[in-house]
Amino acid sequence: MNASSWVPLGASLISLWFAVLLFRQYAGRKRLYQLWWAISMLSYACASFGEFYALAYGWSPSMYKFYYFNAVSLVAIMAAGEMYMLFKSKIGHVYLVIMIALMATLAALLVTAVPDPSVIGHHDAAIGGNALPKGSVIRSVFPPILSGVGGLILIFGPLWSWWKSRFSGNLFIAAGAVLLSVVGRLAVLGVPEWLPLGELIGIAVIFYGVFGWSRLKKS
Repeated sequence: MNASSWVPLGASLISLWFAVLLFRQYAGRKRLYQLWWAISMLSYACASFGEFYALAYGWSPSMYKFYYFNAVSLVAIMAAGEMYMLFKSKIGHVYLVIMIALMATLAALLVTAVPDPSVIGHHDAAIGGNALPKGSVIRSVFPPILSGVGGLILIFGPLWSWWKSRFSGNLFIAAGAVLLSVVGRLAVLGVPEWLPLGELIGIAVIFYGVFGWSRLKKS
């Protein structure tokens, strides 16, 4: 087993724990932003687990598609939660419908996509979107729309919330989102080596911003 596989496994476990806590919050408060944040953390856990499995045991076409779908979609799902928190439900609903339509289209295209066997045959490093043809819609269009736009929402949304509330946890959320966006973009550009570690640190920073800072302020 590749020693580096433990990094995405750690990110997956943190994300899963994060999702459980958010689902518990949603069960008690019934706020839509908590629901979509929880779903995004499940997607994050799936993407990170895909990286772990591939680094430990090797990629398969189905595992790669599973990983890629979650990796591209998770930021947009998290941004849906941010939209529900920042704006009225109608605006959140509009964003959600567009996001789901794009994700459904991506999933449909991935069903017939054929990952490059020469790329997924290597499992000693993260490969990001490199197994898909350069210039393909799946690789060149969906990441900027889902991850790119979603990333901007996750960066500027918490900053706006911090400006209004001065709750410093929002700064950690924004910082984590910046890191995730940077390593995600690098992976799309063909530099995926920093993706597992960047994801682990990014999700830990966001987790601290949502839960850790609140508890610190209360203590």
